[in-house]
Amino acid sequence: MTADEVQKLLGKPRRTALKSDGYSPNALSKGTLQWSYSWGSTSGQGGTQGNLRVEFVSKAQEAWCVNSWEWVNY
Repeated sequence: MTADEVQKLLGKPRRTALKSDGYSPNALSKGTLQWSYSWGSTSGQGGTQGNLRVEFVSKAQEAWCVNSWEWVNY
């Protein structure tokens, strides 16, 4: 899935991070883009919260595709 397809499905992410792998800015990026989503509430008894992290890799300049995703606890 592309970043645009993920955003159409899940909406805008709560947090984003771009992580470089240290390569030259002139080279095709091998870094990762991470988006974080949160749902639910932790307030009150029985509150539940879901946190999803989606990681993208660049297949071509400015063409991000999902590399992995996971449910995480913050």
